[in-house]
Amino acid sequence: EYLGDDVAVYGVNVWERGGTGKVKPFIEKSGYTFPILLAANDVAAQYGVTGIPTMFVIDKEGRVAYKHIGYNPQIVSMLTAQVKELLESKE
Repeated sequence: EYLGDDVAVYGVNVWERGGTGKVKPFIEKSGYTFPILLAANDVAAQYGVTGIPTMFVIDKEGRVAYKHIGYNPQIVSMLTAQVKELLESKE
């Protein structure tokens, strides 16, 4: 909904080792249309990832504006609300 309005969406996988072998089939099965980045475990530590999934809204300055740990069936609407709030606050 907000893509192109100073919003980018990325998935970051910090658990799989050795490239995209296990990640790629999961991405294809899930139908994700956003890029999935592979990162080392230190990225998880830097952002305080203690469970999966963990979702973040990060502002243009790289600050975490919102963090949610764990599955929630309402996560899309929750993230959308956070992005909307962040975009409105910059105006």
